[in-house]
Amino acid sequence: MDVLAEHFIKVSAILNSRNVTKLSQGALEKLRSWTWPGNVRELENVVERAVLIATSEEVVSETSSLKIRISKTLCRVSVPMKKVSL
Repeated sequence: MDVLAEHFIKVSAILNSRNVTKLSQGALEKLRSWTWPGNVRELENVVERAVLIATSEEVVSETSSLKIRISKTLCRVSVPMKKVSL
């Protein structure tokens, strides 16, 4: 996961002309704590948002998109699906 996150940092920084080069240790820990139900695409989107709103060369754990992900993790509720006849 760390390797993918670092790759997405580099790609997002280049595509968006941003001077963001890495994730802080705290940011990596927050990313590791998320279950990633959307898998790689979700990770890519979160990292891209973090790059876009970063205020320095390093994405820190206080970055808004990381806070949103963590809060959603804590508040996720499982809802049973109803059977649907077609």
